[in-house]
Amino acid sequence: MVTIDQLKQWDADRLGRVADELHDRRSALTDLADEVTAGRPPNSWVGGASVYAEQDHDRLANQLTDQVAELNMVISAIDTASGAVRGARSMLDDALSRASSNGCTVAADGSVRSTRTFEDDDERDDAQQVVDEIAQAVGDALTKASDADADLAATLSSASGGDVDAAGDLGDQTLPDALRDKTPQEQVDYLLDHPDLATVLMPSLPEPLREELGKGLSDLIDGQVNDDDFDLDQEQVDRLSTLLDAYGGDPVVASSLYEDLGADGTVATLGAIESYLYVGGGGDPDRLHGLADDLRNTLATAGQDPDFDNRTFGEDLARYATYQTDDDQRDAFEDRYPGYNGNGASILTYLMQDHGLDGDLVEGTATELDRFERQLGQDGAQAWYSHSGYSGLTTGDDNGGWYDDPMAAALGNLGDHPENGYHFLTEDPSRQDYYFHDRSWEADGFAGITQLGDGIGTDPDLIADHPRETSELVSRFFHGIATNESFSVDNAEAGSPHLADLMKHYTPAVDEALRNEGESQVGDHRFSKEYFGSFDHYPTVIHGDLQDLMKVAVSTDEGSTSIAEGIGAYNQTQVNNVAVELAKDPGDPQTINELRDTLQRTAGLQGFAEHAVGDVEIDVAKDHDARVAAFSDLVGDAAGLVPLPGAGIAGDVISTAFDHGVDLGTGALTDAYGNHTDAAEANAETRAGIGATQMKVNAYLTLAEAGVIPEADIPDVWYDDNHQLLSASEIPPQDLSSYGQSAGDGLNNFATNYDLEGAYKNEFITYYGSDD
Repeated sequence: MVTIDQLKQWDADRLGRVADELHDRRSALTDLADEVTAGRPPNSWVGGASVYAEQDHDRLANQLTDQVAELNMVISAIDTASGAVRGARSMLDDALSRASSNGCTVAADGSVRSTRTFEDDDERDDAQQVVDEIAQAVGDALTKASDADADLAATLSSASGGDVDAAGDLGDQTLPDALRDKTPQEQVDYLLDHPDLATVLMPSLPEPLREELGKGLSDLIDGQVNDDDFDLDQEQVDRLSTLLDAYGGDPVVASSLYEDLGADGTVATLGAIESYLYVGGGGDPDRLHGLADDLRNTLATAGQDPDFDNRTFGEDLARYATYQTDDDQRDAFEDRYPGYNGNGASILTYLMQDHGLDGDLVEGTATELDRFERQLGQDGAQAWYSHSGYSGLTTGDDNGGWYDDPMAAALGNLGDHPENGYHFLTEDPSRQDYYFHDRSWEADGFAGITQLGDGIGTDPDLIADHPRETSELVSRFFHGIATNESFSVDNAEAGSPHLADLMKHYTPAVDEALRNEGESQVGDHRFSKEYFGSFDHYPTVIHGDLQDLMKVAVSTDEGSTSIAEGIGAYNQTQVNNVAVELAKDPGDPQTINELRDTLQRTAGLQGFAEHAVGDVEIDVAKDHDARVAAFSDLVGDAAGLVPLPGAGIAGDVISTAFDHGVDLGTGALTDAYGNHTDAAEANAETRAGIGATQMKVNAYLTLAEAGVIPEADIPDVWYDDNHQLLSASEIPPQDLSSYGQSAGDGLNNFATNYDLEGAYKNEFITYYGSDD
């Protein structure tokens, strides 16, 4: 009998890996079937030698076939044992967890006893029942493990005995024993009846059988979900989900399923599930929705098959969902699916919400939706999108009263497929103005279009392959949405995280626009900033767009955090790079002046952003003053995450700031907000003073780390217990003022406290109060 300790040491995953390796080796042998057959002496050979050659060939072929059959036995046994061990371990873990929570101990042999004391017989009886149940569960787990051990040992012994006489030839050994001597339809039926054996059987199935299995799944799904009597029940839903879970993860099966079901069948099937969710039937709504999720996940898997035509399938999905078919196609669709309710917008929205779908499929859908929208006009298309109303597949009743917007979902999805998104927007450049500026995105709160802009504008491959075009796209995106009639904090909050991430990536362009109030044109230009870096292609941001862009960007926790990360990293990178130069000659007056100017200029962008934070409502930070103070903290924290010159990487360009851990984490604004009391003040003068103090602390640490300030001149308070320089984030908020004074004294050789603080405050206040 297996003991508890033994079972704990058994590794089901390792057994699975052994089986996988044997699968590969078996496939390498069965792939030789045609060569073995071709190697038999031809009929043109005659005489005694040919007879002996045929006999020798057949004997060797039979031996190879028998060996592969033995290998089949071992593979099947190991696969089965792996599943049994995993199940036994799960049963044991559950029993031991229950024992621990009920004050019971479990001995090595599986015996269980309670360590609790009882006041009466009823409590003792109840406890004994729990003890008995745990003991039974432990015993069942150990028995299951022992049976698996015995079965595996018996199979290995039989396989090693050399007494296997395989049926059929080498090619026949590609099939598991359970599927031999069956017609293709019988094989499919067996697989559909035994999804529990999928892990064991699937690796052995030849591709033609997988294709037939996919067609069988398609027929079953189509027949049961789209039944004319509309009588899908819970048992059928559960069976279909189980089958998709078992077989839908195989690309060949999945692609065959959807090639057979077709885009029309896919639309109808999801439409039927939506109808069940709306009017009832089909069993538990959660499990019915789970079936829809399984179908969507399987479509994503189908896209992994190189032979699956993703783009055409996506185009057809949009055509059938929007009734953009010819008369013959429409008649055939209505004959095949007379009960389809026509809610195509919600079906496409639901599918496009899965960002695991192939990018070509998503682009195909978006291209056809674009044609649909441009033909009907925005009002006509959105009227059609809204006609179906509530959908249990998508937003349900928690959608703020807005309709499903499949184009918003598709473009958001393309944000995760930037190459496809770029191609969609450049294939027909008129799409850029239409989707950035002309079209309303209130239905999804600008989430999809901002995700598209963010995905394209931050993708390193696109930037490397199409630097000018990507730069121009980003510039048009910023200007387009900023001047979009419906773009505002109230309407675009859902787009805040993506917009802020894009603005973070192009923080230098934002700073440049802030200081350039003159006329400028949307497009691409060369950007160069001393102590930061140069780019041959960089997007132009329009000064007049900044207010609206920044307010929307900082209107959520995630958005505020990204903007703070960008500003802190951008400012600190410049200071770092000046420090690197100053370290070469700490007394050089020109570099000292450049350091002072750099420190002073870091104020403007922070002041502008803090003003925007104060102007918007953020759900997680209601109090105005505390919200602004929290944002200021985040800027300082982000600056502290930029590696200082001593780390050996400063002096580089933008990658130094943005590629080395400037990530404050989820919920950073909420956490920072909780550190402030009602005493926080958010007037310009107070915020400028705090910003100047943080600037001096960060600058002092930078120069100290770079060696510009000699170690002997650094007071002990700047070191931790291990004599390592503190980081800015390690300084307690209540001590910031005293550290700021010390930092100001330490910086006096480079700039007086008045030089730094006065100029910093002036610049901060100039932009803090900006309403241009």
